[in-house]
Amino acid sequence: MSPKLFMVIRSSADANNQNTVAKFPIALAKGLSKVEWNLKYSDPSIPISTDKKFQSGWGPYVTEGTYFASLEWVDYSNSGAGKVTALIGMSEIQVSYLYQPSIPLYSKEEKGRQVSRMFEVKQRLMIFNDQLSQIQQGINAMRNAAEIVNTNSESLSKSSFILQQKLNPIQWKLDGNQALSGEEIETNEGLNELFSSSYYSTSDALNAPTKTHMQKLEMVDAELQKLSKTLSEIVEEYNRVAGLYPSLRLPSIR
Repeated sequence: MSPKLFMVIRSSADANNQNTVAKFPIALAKGLSKVEWNLKYSDPSIPISTDKKFQSGWGPYVTEGTYFASLEWVDYSNSGAGKVTALIGMSEIQVSYLYQPSIPLYSKEEKGRQVSRMFEVKQRLMIFNDQLSQIQQGINAMRNAAEIVNTNSESLSKSSFILQQKLNPIQWKLDGNQALSGEEIETNEGLNELFSSSYYSTSDALNAPTKTHMQKLEMVDAELQKLSKTLSEIVEEYNRVAGLYPSLRLPSIR
């Protein structure tokens, strides 16, 4: 990976990753360059691939106070984490609001904890979606392989059908069960919609995330924990079936 230049914003002068509020890459160019920070927290989990609605890398606005900006060069040639070199000393940034919101603001420390929790749930949901997509691709590959005429096609087709039946309820939990609207079943929004509606509504409110935001996030996280065991069982069963047909080279899922 090529070296990269980053602007790093911290909540204290201590050059500690735990204090990092925002970190974003800067394009290398000759001459003078203007760099702006949007005064928001950035998601430390980026980049994680996802095609869901909440792939934005920015969170809520920071609380009023003093922040510290530095320009850092990261060389990835020798290690995966990269060697960090500070190019300039830290510069102080004073953040103040033009108006005060009606709901009391969190302290800088408390808001930092709340935002950290928000990004933690976001990352977990993104990883869950990614694994769900891998499983679906694997089942599709299994279904396609079953269409090839051979002595095992019936058994493979039955296995892919059973796996799909187990996966569907989890998919509906994530994306909503609107697909069942014609079957006289009450439809509801999925975890992705519940999270994204809460996540994006924090981006413009100075006092976000509020208690309501955090309650929705905890609801999403609690449901993910319930679904994780079932998803792991499906992965285990898929890999077991895929292992019975090594000649088909079905993708393995971690």
